Amino acid sequence: MLDTSVAYMLVALCYLLPEADYHARRLNLPCPSLLERTNLVEFVVLGGKERLAGYVATTNYIFHFREWGQMDYIEKRRPSGVDAHIREYFDELARQPSDVSPKEAHQLATQWLAAMEVDVATLEKRFRYTIDYPKTDNQ
Repeated sequence: MLDTSVAYMLVALCYLLPEADYHARRLNLPCPSLLERTNLVEFVVLGGKERLAGYVATTNYIFHFREWGQMDYIEKRRPSGVDAHIREYFDELARQPSDVSPKEAHQLATQWLAAMEVDVATLEKRFRYTIDYPKTDNQ
């Protein structure tokens, strides 16, 4: 990781915060505006003048950006007090039974994709999808 100047970090913050807020609003995420400083917990910039990557962490979500400041993915923050390694935490989540049916999961996924301006009709024509739930202790 390159050391970045405070000026560069401020400019990056001015770019990444509205971008993260835009995606949060498009997906109707239950979080206050990212443009309010009270919601910002942590901000990390990776790279330098040639590239912009990093993440913006809020009280509820972490917005990850890849090179050139493009949104990569959004992660819901783990509940406070969860000290397990990320793999253990995801294994625990995978063992929980789902309250969402496969039809509801498909509907939710297509709504999110459409909110991010993905051509869902073309996507479904070109690719098949399957929804599989992992085996849980309750099954």
